[in-house]
Amino acid sequence: MRKRPNKFVRGQAVPYEDYGIIEILNSSGWFFMNGRLRHSAALRNMSLQSLRCVLRSGHIVRAVINPEYSEWVQVEANGGVWQ
Repeated sequence: MRKRPNKFVRGQAVPYEDYGIIEILNSSGWFFMNGRLRHSAALRNMSLQSLRCVLRSGHIVRAVINPEYSEWVQVEANGGVWQ
């Protein structure tokens, strides 16, 4: 049996500009910050100065769904049989 893949993988870095902060504040998605998966609600709880500092250093990256994970979910739904 194959090991379950991670649900999210790293996407593009969030830019250090006004719309980068707006994206975090308006989204309800997932981000990687310093290598750990964080929800946007947790990032919204940070102070604006801390958020700007982390954005400036380039440590906030969008999380995207891993295509291998969706394949794995389909296999598990079929009783573990690859088609």
